[in-house]
This record gives sequence, C-alpha cells and structure tokens, in this order.
Amino acid sequence: MDRTITGRMLLAMDIDGTSVGSDHRLGQASVAALRRFRQAGHVVCFASGRNDFDMSNMCGDHREADYVIGNTGGKLTRTRDDAVLSLHLPEPDCVRALAETCLCHDDCVLYVVAAGYMGVSRMTPGVMDYVRSNGCQPVVYTSAEQLHLHRVEAMMVSGNVQWAIEAIGSRGLALDYVFSEPNVIDITPKGINKWSALLELCRLEDISPENVVAVGNYLNDRDMIENAGIGVAVGNAEPEIKALADMVLQRDHNHDAMEELVDKLLAM
Repeated sequence: MDRTITGRMLLAMDIDGTSVGSDHRLGQASVAALRRFRQAGHVVCFASGRNDFDMSNMCGDHREADYVIGNTGGKLTRTRDDAVLSLHLPEPDCVRALAETCLCHDDCVLYVVAAGYMGVSRMTPGVMDYVRSNGCQPVVYTSAEQLHLHRVEAMMVSGNVQWAIEAIGSRGLALDYVFSEPNVIDITPKGINKWSALLELCRLEDISPENVVAVGNYLNDRDMIENAGIGVAVGNAEPEIKALADMVLQRDHNHDAMEELVDKLLAM
C-alpha cells in the first residue's frame, strides 16, 4: 500500500463482518483504538446496511463513532444527539411495485422499514432468525396498501431475490440494489449508497474524499472501498473485496481488526 493521508481523516467502517464480532459487539481493543483515533482529531463513522431496528444488539457500541450511516446510505445520524442529518426515501410507487411483486411469490420476503414500523410480506424461518437477532416484532402485511408508502426508509429482500431484481429492471423502478449477504439484497433509492452518504458527511465535516478510509468485508462495501482515499479489507473479507482494497488487514472481525487499522493509520 503506497497511499498515505495527511490531515484530518474520516474512518468509515462497515459493521457486520467488519468492525463487530459474531456477538455483534465491538471488542474492547477496538473500542480503545477508536477512542484514540477520535482523540487525535479524526472522525469515525459506521457505514452499514442496518436499519434502526438492527442497532439494538450493538448495546450502545454505535456511540463509539461520531456518525452512523444506515440503510446502505439512506440515512445519516449524528450519535451524540441522535439527530438525523439526511434521509433519502424511495418513491411510494416504487415501494408499491416491489411489494406487489414479492407478495406474488412465496420464495422471497420483502422487509419494509418506516419510522417505528417493520413489515414483512410473509413469516418464514429466516424472518424468525432475524427477529431473534434484534428483538423486533415485524407486522405481516398482505397488500401494498397496508404499508406506510410515503414514509418507507429501508427495504430488504431475502430468499429468491431474482424476483425483485427483475422487477426493478423490467419496470424501470428508481431503485438500486446490492447484495449484503448471499440471497439477501438491500434496496435503496436510485443513486443512494454508502459512498454517496460518505460524500454528504465529507461536506458536513469539511473533509476531502481523499481523506476517507473505508473498511469492509462484503459486496455492499464495494462502492466506498473503490472510491475512498484508502480502501481497506478485513482479513475475513470476500476475495473480490480484498482484490479491490489498497490495504488488507491480517486480523478479522472477531479479532479486533479495527485496532490493527487504527494503529496503521496513526503511524502514517
């Protein structure tokens, strides 16, 4: 890695599979490292596909960052006061079209999140696993009209995601999608992703995009790793992500990879 950064940095970390362990928590060494990084005058941000319901199992560890980008770039929140600094909502007609598609197919599930609301198109073993992971209790909807169409903040499809992908393409929906794990896609308004949210944050903090360090492990981290001043892959990252990165860490998400990264950045 021959790229260096001078001046104030913005460290953007994916959450699952990158900065937190299998227990959904930051390791103590990672916590200490992030505090050192912030005390040195730099900015820390989580950049994730998680929605508001998903944050509970971190037990407050998200406050070790200055900001949280959620909904795969759709929402930017400041952690010190939970102020929502930007929020990008999909068009209601796009939500309706996607919901109608998924309701017609038993082998896929559309998760829809609005303020204080989570709906699913059907209850499956996968949905139950999700419920156990974050403690939420989604509502099963049976028609698109039951959804809060004008307030939807995040959407995710699991199972046979091809139905949703084909609907987005064939119907020209103003939506983008990215795989967040096998057989799961996160869906955002057209042009919204983790990198677009980081550019918003760069403007707010007056930090050059060249001073962004973005670290991740999976395909939904690709845009920010490709565009950041320094793109970083953790030790457990997918081969495709490692090939894109400027720096590949030795440690993985279960062994405080963030401590390794912060040590390298502060030694520049």
